[in-house]
Amino acid sequence: MLTLEEMLKEREERLGKDHPAVQMLRNQILAARTGKTFQELYTGAASAVSKTPVEAGLTPLPMDGRSPRGFRVDDELLPVFERVKRGLTSKRKTKLFHVAVADLLARVDESVIYEVGDRVGDGLPLHYIQTYVSDQGMLEMLGIGEDELKRATKEKKAKFARETLKSLQSSTDADICPGFWLIPITDGQSVFYLGYSITGYSFSGIEWKDEGAFLTEEDFVSHVCCQREMLFEDHLCVKGKATSVDQLSDSTLLQHIWKG
Repeated sequence: MLTLEEMLKEREERLGKDHPAVQMLRNQILAARTGKTFQELYTGAASAVSKTPVEAGLTPLPMDGRSPRGFRVDDELLPVFERVKRGLTSKRKTKLFHVAVADLLARVDESVIYEVGDRVGDGLPLHYIQTYVSDQGMLEMLGIGEDELKRATKEKKAKFARETLKSLQSSTDADICPGFWLIPITDGQSVFYLGYSITGYSFSGIEWKDEGAFLTEEDFVSHVCCQREMLFEDHLCVKGKATSVDQLSDSTLLQHIWKG
């Protein structure tokens, strides 16, 4: 059996050094050397930059037995809060709405997101998924021949796809597959959310990205699936809507994720 280092060399020669499967294996080797899982390395990177937030115009929500979660706007930010809330509930987003969202995002330093936000889940980019959910992936994982693959029914391919997606969710690579976070913002009566994504590990550096403002968690999930073109936990974008994979037909599932 090949060692991880030997597998890495073989994949680099076959797929190239920048291929998602190569990057994942490279990080797997680094994780093995530290004795930690991907998840431990990911959360360690996020928590390492955490600090108690003190931001202009924003007050951390009271302790709830865990840690502060989200912010309440002070009086000076109430007009900004109302502008964002109105924009989120209207069909048309004005320039003033985008300015107000940018104002709020600028007041939240990325170093506090881990402490005041809630981690919603991980995303799997389609190009990452298609490394495994493809004809080649089915050949390698099931150890079947090309003749058997040609005879494989749509139902068998869909079953393989669903089982593969479940296994990928437990071993995502944070350099390629971002984690997503929401920070509640409230005026004491209503609430909306600021969304963020994070990629990277403690050993390679991490990067936060603003995703915007969202009225509900469901809106955020739809944004992640459709705008970022990825599977978010068990949801995939179909006809502009985030839909659970379990609710998709075999044909629709294969059409959206099967390479080629």
